[in-house]
Amino acid sequence: LLQLQLRVPGERRYRPPREMILDTTQGCTVTSLRNAVAQTLQIPAQQLELAKRFPDTSKWVCIWETTSKGGKGKRRQNRENLRQSPFFLHDGDTIGVKPCFADAQDLSVDSSPDFSTAEDDEQNLRLQTEKKQKDATARPRRAEVALSISVADYR
Repeated sequence: LLQLQLRVPGERRYRPPREMILDTTQGCTVTSLRNAVAQTLQIPAQQLELAKRFPDTSKWVCIWETTSKGGKGKRRQNRENLRQSPFFLHDGDTIGVKPCFADAQDLSVDSSPDFSTAEDDEQNLRLQTEKKQKDATARPRRAEVALSISVADYR
């Protein structure tokens, strides 16, 4: 179960989230996610940009298809798994969706890879100020002291 948030074109905000059930029986790949989102939102899969939101850091990580080269010999090709690094996709995650229309000359369509909102910027600023305050109130380290070891002469 994933939360889909469709970005409002030309603005830095999203429409209310929609729930989507992702069938992972055939694998949890970028292609399967893209096709499921396209089917849910009635938008062609080639015209979608996807990103996963990490709520603790207010960061969005773009979900892209990797071009994996085939291995030597008869080894299977590695298929990307969204449950593993760097996406760690699991139930309840928020997926941001931006429709990108290549033929559209409309300036209201956002073509930048940035998925963040004004709320994300505010939360990042708040986290940075909290970190600075924490670092400022931290106890300073003691100065290093020279260490000398005297060894008796054993002759």
